[in-house]
Order: sequence, then C-alpha cells, then structure tokens
Amino acid sequence: MGIGTIVGVLASLVAVFGSMIMEGGNPGSLVAPPAMLLIFVGTFGAACAGTSLERAIDGLKSIPIAFTVSGEEPIGLITRVVGYAEVARRDGLLGLESQMANEPNDLLRTGLTMLVDGVDHHEANKVMKSMAMARREVWDGRADFFNKMGGYAPTLGVCGTVLGLIHVLEHLGGGAEELGHLIAAAFIATFFGVFMGNLIWLPIGAKFKLKAADELHIAQIVMAAVEQIASNPNPRQLKTVLAAQLAPAEAAHILEAS
Repeated sequence: MGIGTIVGVLASLVAVFGSMIMEGGNPGSLVAPPAMLLIFVGTFGAACAGTSLERAIDGLKSIPIAFTVSGEEPIGLITRVVGYAEVARRDGLLGLESQMANEPNDLLRTGLTMLVDGVDHHEANKVMKSMAMARREVWDGRADFFNKMGGYAPTLGVCGTVLGLIHVLEHLGGGAEELGHLIAAAFIATFFGVFMGNLIWLPIGAKFKLKAADELHIAQIVMAAVEQIASNPNPRQLKTVLAAQLAPAEAAHILEAS
C-alpha cells in the first residue's frame, strides 16, 4: 500500500518541478512563507472546523501510515488460521490457548480466545463485528479529514491570490519589475493550494478509504474463520472456504500450497 503512495508522490514532484525547470523556472522562487502559512495552516483550520480537534490531530498523526506498507496479508492470515484449525481438530479448542498470546491480529485473537473460554461463536462474531466497525470508522474519519483538506486547499489558494493581487493594486505606482514580482508571488498561493489539494491531501484520503476497505476485508475473513473453527472443520475444507474470499490469483496461490 505504502509503495504506491511513495511512487505517486515522487512522480508528481518530478512532473511538476521537472516541467518548471524545463521551462526555465526556479523552484526556489516558490518558497513563499505567507502563501505556505495560508495553505497549510488555513487548510488545517478549515478542515478542523468541520470535525473535532481530536480527529484532526489524529489525521495529521496518521500521515506516515500512508507512506508505509500496510500490515495484514490475507494469505498469511489464512495460513495461520489453518494452523489453528489443525491444532483445534487435534487437541480441541483448549489447545489454542497457549498460541493466542503470539497471534498478531487482535481481532482473531479476541475471537479465538472467546471460543476457548466457551463463548458461543455467534456472540464472538458480534464482538468482532463491533471491533471491525469501530476500526472502519477510524479510517473513514481520517479519509474524510484529508478529503476536506483536499477540497479546501485550492479555494484557500485562490483566496491567497486575491490577497496578493490586492497588494499588487496597492503598489501600482511602482516599477514594472516590482509589479512583476508581486504578481508572481500572488499566484504562488494558488499553486500551493492546487498542488497540495490534488497531489497530496486527496490521494492520502483515497488511500485511507482503501485502508478502511482492506481492514473490513480482513475482518470478514477472520469472522468466517472463527465461525468455521467453532464447528471443528477439516483444515483443507477451511482453507477452501476462506480462499473463496480472496481474488482469484491469491485464492489459486493459497490452494496450490495445500
């Protein structure tokens, strides 16, 4: 997941600044603290006004996640689940108790621990479903925050340009060179607004929306796995049932490993 974000952002930077350099421009001329203050702080403020401060801060803290590879792989998860099914079939559900401490997926760990404790699998699935929905709401909230940032940034860029042009009109008596610098500075705000909105904030929002979908997919596999293990299935049958929830290529790969 993170590799695509890194490649995409780097490609965007190369395209934008590469074209600027090819046209004879100087990227250093874009360093304009007033425009950057308006776009970064102003956009955050506008997005924060549409949500809670806690969610806004959480959104900013989550930015590094968009640039790192996401954790859970369905194939690895199913492989571990099949291993648990083999243990449960051989030693009973109590045989899983010693293995739960090392299970990295807390949703699966919760579900299997509840089975070991004698909780009905329907009740276990209710708890896991609540946990999954709570996680999805977190990722949806983060995506919504960055989508707001992406929507507000270009508009604030236009506001910055208008402010800059007002400043230009105040100096109409100056020389042409001075006016040229002032006009150029006025449009830097629009550049930053469009650039940050469309090439940074909106892609991060889309990435977190995808993360929410991936989390839900993993949760569905886990809930199906817990329900199957409760009925003490044949491990091969369990693998077939869970592989049905994967893309054809992934399903074929895991079934071939039988």
